Amino acid sequence: SYNYEQFSDFTKMFNELKAEEEKKNMEEQKLLKYLKNNKSKRADDILKKLQLKREDIVVENEEEIKIEEDYEPKKKKQNKNVYMLPKYDEDISKYSAWRCFDQKPNFLQIGYPDSRVFVPPALVKKAFGPMHNVDYMEEKDRTPISGYYIFEDANMDLFMLYDYKQTTQFWSSKEVNRKLCKSKRRNTPESWLSPKEFWEQKEDFELKIKATPYADVRKFRAWIKHQCELVKESPKSRMDMIIEKF
Repeated sequence: SYNYEQFSDFTKMFNELKAEEEKKNMEEQKLLKYLKNNKSKRADDILKKLQLKREDIVVENEEEIKIEEDYEPKKKKQNKNVYMLPKYDEDISKYSAWRCFDQKPNFLQIGYPDSRVFVPPALVKKAFGPMHNVDYMEEKDRTPISGYYIFEDANMDLFMLYDYKQTTQFWSSKEVNRKLCKSKRRNTPESWLSPKEFWEQKEDFELKIKATPYADVRKFRAWIKHQCELVKESPKSRMDMIIEKF
């Protein structure tokens, strides 16, 4: 049994948190009902940002939830206290990261990369094993990418290391050839490496890096170079070295 009089301070705190949680839940249900029934541009933008479909929205106790006529979704306040990363800090003595297999590239918008790194693709493959399967990616993102890796560091930030428009997988596609012919530019597939040939190259090639917001891309880039150097002179792959160690 719980003595409400004896623990009055805790009861007060519990009731305040409960009321706050109920209010938050009510606002969420209001927003869902607004998105479900409202087909304005504002609602469409929010659905696109949340990656939701209007027909998939389910509202709890929809009949009991009332929305005011002048209801407008609240804009999320931006956090002004943004952590500023040191511009030239590439010290990785206390930095750790690992390859991540339980994440898909859905957490990133493939587009302008956060950074790039020049390393031999063969050493990346030797250090971290086979690439992820591009079949998990959307069609528009799959064409220019022949292989990618996903990493996570000690700060729980996610990184994606990938090639972009480097192989015949992109340059031999029908859409690209159509655009090149239309612009009167000639570019034959023979002038580009196949995906298999690309990931066997021992010379430096450009690989792109995408990351979640506020991730320390500089240290991650330095860490990738360091891992490639570790396996450069070794006859064994990084995976074989780890298996022997543990």
